[in-house]
Amino acid sequence: AKRYSEIQTTAINIKGKSKNIDLYKMQMLTLNEGIKEPNLADTNLLKKFNATTPFDMYEKLFLAGEITDIANKISALSGYSEEEKQQNIEEIKN
Repeated sequence: AKRYSEIQTTAINIKGKSKNIDLYKMQMLTLNEGIKEPNLADTNLLKKFNATTPFDMYEKLFLAGEITDIANKISALSGYSEEEKQQNIEEIKN
């Protein structure tokens, strides 16, 4: 729960009094924390796919909809439903 809250906080963009959640960044951070095997941050694997970061790997391996689905599945497996996730986002915004 603590790491999930950290990911949400990291994905907040604050401009003046406006707060926005960068959902793409939140999804990518969720994938980064949730995908353990295979290790997509392995330097040899990154080199093989001509990627510089794990985020680049996710973009090369998965379609946009798949990134969303995988991030949602990781959240659900971590004990967060979509409703709880939205409540947490609204709570952070306020």
